[in-house]
Amino acid sequence: MNFVLGGAEGMAAGPEVDWEGQFRMLDGETLAGLLERYDTVAQKTSEIVASLPDLNQSHPLPVAPWFEPGASWSARRVLLHIIAETAQHAGHADIIRESLDGPRPWADAALALVSRSPSLARASTRSTRLRSSPAWRPGSRAPA
Repeated sequence: MNFVLGGAEGMAAGPEVDWEGQFRMLDGETLAGLLERYDTVAQKTSEIVASLPDLNQSHPLPVAPWFEPGASWSARRVLLHIIAETAQHAGHADIIRESLDGPRPWADAALALVSRSPSLARASTRSTRLRSSPAWRPGSRAPA
């Protein structure tokens, strides 16, 4: 959320981040502690969002090969990105969980629902097709 508050400069002014270490439990960390930290960050995010005068407020993205030159993201776009990343990684965790203890009973019901609903089946197929397109990359618009 540093980007929402101060753009690329706000991100650079934040604390040093151990990018690799933040994706694994380190010695001395516990699941309870990590969940508490997640709740703290979620609460802080909610407070920031509530304080914003306008979700369309935007900042230029930092120069990086994965961003279009001159592109900006609004607070709304940043929040959608956070939601999408959280959902994607929750899905990864669910795949791991299923490989350990099998699918949940509702998974079969969800698959049956999608197979009976043409619009849900089309949306699922379109999402898969877009992500497998060579022109697609995170943050990009769907290829024409």
